[in-house]
Amino acid sequence: MKRLALMVIMVLALAAPAFAQTGSLGVFSDDQGNSCNITDIGGGAFFSTYIVHKFSGGDIGATGCRFKVVPPAGSTWNYFAFTSAFTTIGGANTDLSVGYGGCQTVTFLVGSALWQSVVAGPPCSYVTIEEGLTGLLFTDCNFGEVTQATPGKGIVNPTGGCQCNIAVQPATWGQVKALYR
Repeated sequence: MKRLALMVIMVLALAAPAFAQTGSLGVFSDDQGNSCNITDIGGGAFFSTYIVHKFSGGDIGATGCRFKVVPPAGSTWNYFAFTSAFTTIGGANTDLSVGYGGCQTVTFLVGSALWQSVVAGPPCSYVTIEEGLTGLLFTDCNFGEVTQATPGKGIVNPTGGCQCNIAVQPATWGQVKALYR
């Protein structure tokens, strides 16, 4: 009997992360989360990046998140403000908590970060959503904390070799093999 109980507890413990799928945060150039290709022209230009919470079929939803936005290495992005329809505490460049006010289960805009760039970021660099002071956290709809394993990324100044929204293209067998060398 003890053995059966122990096995049940182990199975539930291993399966628990699968029960609490809360979607993922990403950095995009549009407020719908359709394009993660971000253009940084430098020269003191102002621009926005959009933080979108995306859900897939098996996600149970989320009531909030905590994160920071990290500009690309080698860039000169100055952070100005984060605008959101939700309650926010902190700054997107250091540690930002966003309370959604209810259980969200469909893809939506968390908010936008306003930046100024003095010198354009390097081609094919990344702006990422990463852990704030306590990690990249979500609060699921049962008020449990869940971490996002992989940081969300946007590609800054993409070139032909680093587009994130690229359609399927014809390739030769040699081109496919070259990917795995």
